[in-house]
Amino acid sequence: MNDRAGSDLAGVGSAELLERALAVGDPEDDRWWRTVTALQHRTDRATFDTVAALTDSPDATARLLAIDVIGQYGYAHDKPFLEDALPLFAAACGDADPRVVAAAIGGFGHHYDPRGLPAVLPHVDAPDRGIRFAAAVALATIAGDPPAPEAVAALVRLSADPEDMVRDWAVFGLGTQLDTDTPAVRDALAARLSDPDPETAAEAAMGLARRGDLRAVAALHAMLAQDPSSLVLEAATVLGSPEFLPALRALRDDAGASESWYLTTLDDAIAACTR
Repeated sequence: MNDRAGSDLAGVGSAELLERALAVGDPEDDRWWRTVTALQHRTDRATFDTVAALTDSPDATARLLAIDVIGQYGYAHDKPFLEDALPLFAAACGDADPRVVAAAIGGFGHHYDPRGLPAVLPHVDAPDRGIRFAAAVALATIAGDPPAPEAVAALVRLSADPEDMVRDWAVFGLGTQLDTDTPAVRDALAARLSDPDPETAAEAAMGLARRGDLRAVAALHAMLAQDPSSLVLEAATVLGSPEFLPALRALRDDAGASESWYLTTLDDAIAACTR
């Protein structure tokens, strides 16, 4: 949601906004997120406490609403209730409803706080794909600096998840968000070069390119011979191998009236490989 959602509902009381969202009752409904965003724009203690009280509700939808709001409450104002929010996320990670657990893991991720790691790690092998997806998205942001080995190991496991979206985010976390460079990380990335999901394979190529691992070369050759995404072109730019020049120049010759950002990305790749 954009900031306009918050301004449109700025004059509506917090209790009424919560009632509106609960009346909708569906987190897939745009109206749910409009009210959530409006509440997240607020920074007062009274609103936070009103929302936090719902985390003890017997209604799972009310608990989900509370965690969704607290996940980015006051995000435009340096998260003034960070210390109050973290215990709520930790408790919600033990909720019986997988939607609440996934939202709590997302809350830790939004707060970029490594103190959330112990609460998130037990859910890496959860049967619910939404929980595993939330973990794949959050882990790189809460891994710490330097990244905790257990966070890296968890992302390695998730990089082989049966769900495309989980693998994609886990490989992005391993390959790009984190700079950890170990044989285990490189091997996990290399294992995804032939992933059936093109985005996951491209993320793997980028991760290996960033580490100067030449196992990405053959995979990138194959990707460049098809209809490469901008990520594939960026990976070729990072690796900068002259071997890519014939394919890149052929793409440039066929680019025609492509959008300017694509042409710029392609020209950058050609320049990097030429050097």
